Amino acid sequence: MPTIAVRHEDGVLVIGQGIAPTPIGLAVRLGSHFPLAETTSGMVLMAHESPPAVEDWLKGLAPSVRKRANFRGIPDKLEKIRRRGFHKEPSANVTGVTNLSYPIKNHLGDAVAALTLPAAPVV
Repeated sequence: MPTIAVRHEDGVLVIGQGIAPTPIGLAVRLGSHFPLAETTSGMVLMAHESPPAVEDWLKGLAPSVRKRANFRGIPDKLEKIRRRGFHKEPSANVTGVTNLSYPIKNHLGDAVAALTLPAAPVV
């Protein structure tokens, strides 16, 4: 089911959820909170932040997390997401699920939320 998430503290907060049009659907609980770097919605939101805001976010990460972020190529990934306008990758939380996230922008063009669509193969 699609979800809408916003940036909250150092993570993303799920504030909206759609209803699956099929008998089987994957749901993320409303109010769930995830680290920014571990979700496609968080990566989309960070990709649309200013470069100084991204740098501050990376500096604010714990040293071990910062090392993993740089190892995973997050700064380059954010630039690619910004250019493409969306982010698609396997879920870091659920095996076999691929998430597709797009920014939701306000009238000024700022990304204020992210719409994420999870997809999983159906047998």
